[in-house]
Amino acid sequence: MGYVLIMTLLVLLGGLLYGLCAGYLGWPKMPAKQLALWGLGVWFALCWLCPVILLAWERLAVAQALRVVGPVAKTPTSQLKPAPEPPDTSKAGELRDHLRNHYGFFWRRKVRLLLVVGEPAEIEAIAPTLAGQFWLEGQGTVLLWGGSAQAVLARSLPTQWAGLSRWRALDGVVWALNITQAADDVALGKGVRQLQRLARDLHWQLPLYLWQVCDSAWSQDTRKAQPVGCPLPERFTAAALETCLMRLLEPLRREGLAQMNAVMKHDFLLRLSRDLNGEGIARWRHTLATLAGEFSRGVPLRGLWFSLLVQRSPHDKQHDWSVAPVWNGILGDNTNGRRLGWSVPRVGYALVLGLATLWGAGLLLSFVSNRAQIAQIHTSLAALQ
Repeated sequence: MGYVLIMTLLVLLGGLLYGLCAGYLGWPKMPAKQLALWGLGVWFALCWLCPVILLAWERLAVAQALRVVGPVAKTPTSQLKPAPEPPDTSKAGELRDHLRNHYGFFWRRKVRLLLVVGEPAEIEAIAPTLAGQFWLEGQGTVLLWGGSAQAVLARSLPTQWAGLSRWRALDGVVWALNITQAADDVALGKGVRQLQRLARDLHWQLPLYLWQVCDSAWSQDTRKAQPVGCPLPERFTAAALETCLMRLLEPLRREGLAQMNAVMKHDFLLRLSRDLNGEGIARWRHTLATLAGEFSRGVPLRGLWFSLLVQRSPHDKQHDWSVAPVWNGILGDNTNGRRLGWSVPRVGYALVLGLATLWGAGLLLSFVSNRAQIAQIHTSLAALQ
């Protein structure tokens, strides 16, 4: 649809430019009816023939590359640790039908798509049943299973969710980590670079939310849960992160003491305040400061959040997601992603703007030339008189 609209605008502007500047440029003049017929013919040719030619050229290039490189051999995988099977492409069609039924044909304007990555235990800790069902939906948000951040996301994701949204990709990535994984600088850097490759392949900026899953020696299921963490500005700096975490310490300590006064076992907030004040803030600052340059290239860090294990709701049906209060911090960040690179609509806008500029320059040149000719004629008439 976007391609047809761009071609229509180009043909209209071309016809208008021809009609206005044909005499000045020495082109043969055409009646309006003939010019409209020519424009219609060019429009049909561009809309029907060009995509076919481009598709044939692409397939020819792929075939030539395969003849040069040869068939790609399958890499043997170890059977000791079988990876979870990725969702087949029918999952994308099933999800798309579900969203159309619930939100209408223009569901993409009403729904946020969040990719959840991490190891299976951490994904299960913040989004129960997601690893088994591959997608969950609730309150206008869809969680998509992304697998391990150490895997080649750029290859697997387009296959899993192909055709889910043509014009707009993901609205964000949630990366679930435990405290050991968060302290591994090498693994964290590798995962961020994998997300960068995914953003480049999707041609879309991917806001990133880091989520540390904390543990507890005893159950705290009845504790009042709330989002705990720091929303961050689009341009990440280690100083901004440290300032935000420092501001958390006192509120966490006060709320943690209040919860422990009610139930002694509800010590999550107080322990988190103690851990952050001890070495947590310094560790996060050191780890993320080295990745500040990476965050500026397609994967802006938008928040750092903490929670205990999220309990599964017994009332959820298949693919239903009861949004836990700990998710409100991420869901409350209405950051709009933007396209990376030169997309088809952006190229079309540039072409239209270029044609409009050329048309304006032609009109200005024609005006100046006509004024010069009129002045010359007046001079000649004055000389004759």
